[in-house]
Amino acid sequence: MELENCTTTVKNIFFVGFTESAMLQYVLFATFLIIYTITWLGNVTIITTVIIDQELHKPMYFFLGNLALIDLSESSVTLPKMLWDFLSEYKSISFGGCIAQIFFFHFTGGAVVVILTVMTLDRYVAVALIIQLPFCGPNLLDNFYCDFPQVIKLACTDIYAVELLMVSNSGLLMILIFIVLIVSHVVILVKIRAHITQGKHKAFSTCGAQVAVVSIHFVPCIFIYAWPFKKFVADKAMSSLYTIITPMLNPIIYTLRNTEMKNAIKKFLNNVFLRMRNSQLSFLS
Repeated sequence: MELENCTTTVKNIFFVGFTESAMLQYVLFATFLIIYTITWLGNVTIITTVIIDQELHKPMYFFLGNLALIDLSESSVTLPKMLWDFLSEYKSISFGGCIAQIFFFHFTGGAVVVILTVMTLDRYVAVALIIQLPFCGPNLLDNFYCDFPQVIKLACTDIYAVELLMVSNSGLLMILIFIVLIVSHVVILVKIRAHITQGKHKAFSTCGAQVAVVSIHFVPCIFIYAWPFKKFVADKAMSSLYTIITPMLNPIIYTLRNTEMKNAIKKFLNNVFLRMRNSQLSFLS
């Protein structure tokens, strides 16, 4: 359909979601609610501990606290709406809300890979391109949140140039960064093996955890953005891994392996429980 033949404007986007089975939707709701709760508890605990504990006021823990904040923000862009849709008969979002979700999803994603400025500029350009496309017919999105590859397929015009720009910009950028990070970690592992004698196991363990976090974040992104969108069975699984599972796993894999951080969290939680107990005793007396 050409641009001049577009006579109506899409106001709402409807999601296909994961399944049409009502029972399975309740199961998925409970599962993802537990995941979202764990994500909040883990990341908020880390953020609060870093802020309160004076011994953690160091650059490394400042970075980890910010990573926890970004993970929390990233999961909150898609998960609350998805949980709501599991309990709703009609799974829809306004077109403006869809564009906003795309922007904030990639804004937080850009922050995670520590290239906020470049990625933010990239997303501004991409969002500007989407806004200029005509959406006048199809409004059923085979996903559970709004993202570039699926949304541009709904446009009532030729999107070849937009898809090519997305692949050459987002896809190749992701691949390049992933290769650089993996090569960097391989070099670090070689250096550890050659020059470190004491604490080698801990160093390998820390580096391995970092490789795991990098891989979990980048592999799904490359799968989604590195080529023009085509429907695959694994699409929603990859999207779930990137948007839901990773923010929950990061505090476990990356932060809680740190002994100093674990001790600080234990100290913080002990103080919280002690204050709650003292408050309860004061109330009863």
